[in-house]
Amino acid sequence: GRVHPGIPCRALAGAMAAKGQDASARQVLLSLRESAPDAPEINVQLARLAAKRPDVTEAVRYYRNALYAAGTSERSSTRTFSPSSRPCRIGMS
Repeated sequence: GRVHPGIPCRALAGAMAAKGQDASARQVLLSLRESAPDAPEINVQLARLAAKRPDVTEAVRYYRNALYAAGTSERSSTRTFSPSSRPCRIGMS
């Protein structure tokens, strides 16, 4: 896929979801989650998409991940990766 350095992936996923492109948004978020599985923002967006399908089991799992990660990130003083600012790769690999 192509890299779009001006488009943060989380913003792109949000725009895709707002346009009803839930499957594409989910793929972008899952890609981000590979690098940052404990990012609360990513897990919440994935939970919302799962709830829309509706996949209650998956939604609950992602919401729990988000809540757990939010609690642990508050205790951590530094973050080494910012998934919201990562350049976005568009297209299938």
